[in-house]
Amino acid sequence: PSATCSLIIIDINSIDMIRKECRNNISEKFIVEFGQILQETFRGADIFGNFGNDQFGVFLKGAASIPLLDMKCGMIGKKLTGYAQRELSTDISYEIGCAAADEESVDVVKMFGQSYKALEAAKSSEKKKHYIEKYK
Repeated sequence: PSATCSLIIIDINSIDMIRKECRNNISEKFIVEFGQILQETFRGADIFGNFGNDQFGVFLKGAASIPLLDMKCGMIGKKLTGYAQRELSTDISYEIGCAAADEESVDVVKMFGQSYKALEAAKSSEKKKHYIEKYK
């Protein structure tokens, strides 16, 4: 079926460092804070998930505006780095990849692959921390 939706993948590379260098309750507090950042940034109807040790996903039904996604990805980064500097006295390393479908017939597996490809593009970029790709 045709749908307007987006899938965002967030890779927080610093989680292992936080777990190793900080007490365990600090890393748990960081994960809780990150969950709150996601809840503040997105809608209650959006779907959040965690896969792997340091990757998180957000599925947004009814949202595919590139400027909106760009703003939200930027907000995540700003809030993450602010929290890490303020509460952990450290910098945090992260990348965000996103695929956006606007009234397209969406294959979820293909969309995940495109989001992951966008994440890899963000990882290879020296300037951009997030990359958004139009679903094809």
